[in-house]
Amino acid sequence: MPQTYNMMFESFSDNSKVWIFSGNKFLNEDQKNDLQASLSQFLPQWSAHGTSLKSDFHVIGDHILVVVADEDVAEASGCSIDSLVRKIKEIGNEIHVDFFNRLLVSIEKEGEWKKVQYHDLSNYLGWSQLSLHITSLKDFRTGFTEVIS
Repeated sequence: MPQTYNMMFESFSDNSKVWIFSGNKFLNEDQKNDLQASLSQFLPQWSAHGTSLKSDFHVIGDHILVVVADEDVAEASGCSIDSLVRKIKEIGNEIHVDFFNRLLVSIEKEGEWKKVQYHDLSNYLGWSQLSLHITSLKDFRTGFTEVIS
């Protein structure tokens, strides 16, 4: 059964927007610290049309970055989303991690995470695949992986 993360982002509404970025490799402690420090500086200043966005992030499995913005407080605009993507690319360049390689897939089974090529997924039946299509916190909380069958 896919792992759920319903206790994350407790102060955020189910209507919150979620962005999931999967790194092309597992982060070491220095990379993880740099990522966390950069996002901790960026998110308090992140805004949409001059309105601050209530936002937060978590790193899961040392390679998955989840960013959330509470749409009940203020809606993220196209420009604000673009600035988030630019920031993630900038951080990725600094720590030598590609968060935008969609051919490398994150899979999980019983708490063990692996990175595999998309075309090799059939070799991992019964594992859960990270779904990058989830956009709401409600869906994230109920499970952001799908079993490979």
